[in-house]
Amino acid sequence: MTTGPSPVRPSCKPNEVGRTSPMGKASDTVSPTGSGNDPDEAAVLDYLLRNPDFLKEHPDVLLLATPPQRFESSEGKVVDIQHVMLKRLQTEMADLQDCAEQLIITTRSNMATQKGTLQAALAVLESEGIDGLALTIAEDLPLFLDVDVCTLRIEQGLPGVPPAIATLPPGLMGRTFETDDMAALRPLSPAESVIYGATASEVRSDALVRLTAADGQPLGILALGSRLEGTFEPDMALDLLLFLARVVENCLRRRMPPR
Repeated sequence: MTTGPSPVRPSCKPNEVGRTSPMGKASDTVSPTGSGNDPDEAAVLDYLLRNPDFLKEHPDVLLLATPPQRFESSEGKVVDIQHVMLKRLQTEMADLQDCAEQLIITTRSNMATQKGTLQAALAVLESEGIDGLALTIAEDLPLFLDVDVCTLRIEQGLPGVPPAIATLPPGLMGRTFETDDMAALRPLSPAESVIYGATASEVRSDALVRLTAADGQPLGILALGSRLEGTFEPDMALDLLLFLARVVENCLRRRMPPR
């Protein structure tokens, strides 16, 4: 097979910087005239002079540049306050940029959590009967809430509750929650089969939310479990979790026969 001649790359010599391009404008290309492919100082200076808006359009360059010192020949006897202030400003700007990026990441995470909570609430409302509610919580909520296990457990002895979910012995809720607490977030949780059943050994961290009847009596627990220790911490916000628990609670109240 016959091949054609190898393509020739156009060269750019030092004296070609700023030469008029075919479009009739000065070329903005910085010629590699230093060692390797790095341009020399004259080429960089020439480029900046011909593009005075470069630093305005690329302010990040200033964060990396070393500010000049006015008293370099003083052998450390004179402190250049301007140099110190510029270095401090560069550090503060870098910190602000890091904070902004972290804020964006946190905001996106919060939006995803809020979306998942609303989807979970809709799934709960669309379920039918107590059995359907428990099944929705067990099968659908882990996907929406990005956890490994979700369960609904009701206190034993309440009428109209399927035995499969009526596993909480009387008094357990009082021992699990503090007097006024609506939820318990546990970074490291014990294996509790009365809450998680056969999956109890897989749960390392969990969030338990108190469910109460209309008369204020204990009703049950909504439990979210994770295989990773430390997934839930006591200082986490509870707004969305309590909102979802109230939706589950009201569904239970309407579907259970009166005591």
